[in-house]
Amino acid sequence: MKRKQLLELLDDLRSHVGEELKIVGSQAVHAVANLVPSIVERSVECDLYLPVNLEKRQFLQTEFGLESEYQARKGIHADFLGRATVILPNSRSLS
Repeated sequence: MKRKQLLELLDDLRSHVGEELKIVGSQAVHAVANLVPSIVERSVECDLYLPVNLEKRQFLQTEFGLESEYQARKGIHADFLGRATVILPNSRSLS
């Protein structure tokens, strides 16, 4: 998705999430680069780390996820991932 689409998706999600959104997938490259690889712009999904209860995550997936009305209207969707799915590097390994 294009940066403009990503920002719109994040804006649309903010009122439903109630906490800071953390992009953990390929769309995160938008935060560090002005020119992103074309494969990122062709992607129609944004992976977000969301450690909320299962019911809330299911609601958000239904409203903004794959095969949702949101995707039908906008052509993009969000995937909400929890602690069991997202593995981040130790900050010491990044130095």
